[in-house]
Amino acid sequence: MGDNFYPYGLKASAPSYEKAIEYVYDQGLSKRKLSIDELFEPSTVDLVDESSSQL
Repeated sequence: MGDNFYPYGLKASAPSYEKAIEYVYDQGLSKRKLSIDELFEPSTVDLVDESSSQL
């Protein structure tokens, strides 16, 4: 499972978000696949957990 099972930050969590977007689209809950950038306020994209480097 890796060193950080619950990664913090959009870049670290991108694979999980992409899979969730795929499931939403496949189940017909969205007419198109959204991009991750469409889901988050631009000012939050680069947020990271400063303490995660100490794990």
